[in-house]
Amino acid sequence: MTEAQAVDELVKALGIPEPSNSVQFLRDFLAAFQGINYENVTKILSLADHGRTLRTPEVLVSDLLNFGTGGTCFSLTYLACMSLQHLGLNARLVMGDRSYGKNTHCALVCDAESDSWLLDIGFLIFDPIPMRRDSTTWQKTALNTFELVSKTENRFEAYTTFRELRKYRFTIKTDPVSDEEFRLHWEQSFDFEMMKYPLITRIKDDRQHYLQGLNYQIRTEAETTKRELIVNEAPEFVKEVFGIDPELTTRAFEIAGCPLK
Repeated sequence: MTEAQAVDELVKALGIPEPSNSVQFLRDFLAAFQGINYENVTKILSLADHGRTLRTPEVLVSDLLNFGTGGTCFSLTYLACMSLQHLGLNARLVMGDRSYGKNTHCALVCDAESDSWLLDIGFLIFDPIPMRRDSTTWQKTALNTFELVSKTENRFEAYTTFRELRKYRFTIKTDPVSDEEFRLHWEQSFDFEMMKYPLITRIKDDRQHYLQGLNYQIRTEAETTKRELIVNEAPEFVKEVFGIDPELTTRAFEIAGCPLK
């Protein structure tokens, strides 16, 4: 499967509508991507089996359709950007700095209706955010309020307010990055702390389902429900909640040092 074929398969599978240079199309596009898991199960397996091999669109889409998987920030963002470009929109990759390091976050910027819009699938934001100089944008999400603050011509700071607590998240740099540079930062993401344990999350019906290791949570705007899983039940539980093939989850837990008994 080529990258173009992968995008065509994705568009068909997710029911993405005919493309247009409109904000409504970006909303529909992001709504379709909301059905894809943010997960590092496949990244843990890929590292163990193939080293720092990037899960490019043809790999990610095939696994998504066959095993119900998804990807992490870099692979999902790259897939979204390549998809939008394939559909004829002006989308470009950008990097973000977090408190623990530069270029540790990524997103994409897409032009529509004479404005530039931030699309941040890796941060589970499924609405396009306008990027306007010398102004601040607030966007209500399923769980919190996302705030994008213009700092300089090519820098925006992102904050979230969750249950009245405002927290700095990252700084987006709107300077476009080359495919080569993006892939370099992508490879470096294999060193992130989150590679030490399976992590899966998605937002469904205004609830965030979040699994970190064996710690499972359901978060809403009002409350958090927690549950500690037993390792033997984890693969089937992940299948039930996230739709991921339990054989993959089983292997990921074994690699992470939590083998099933």
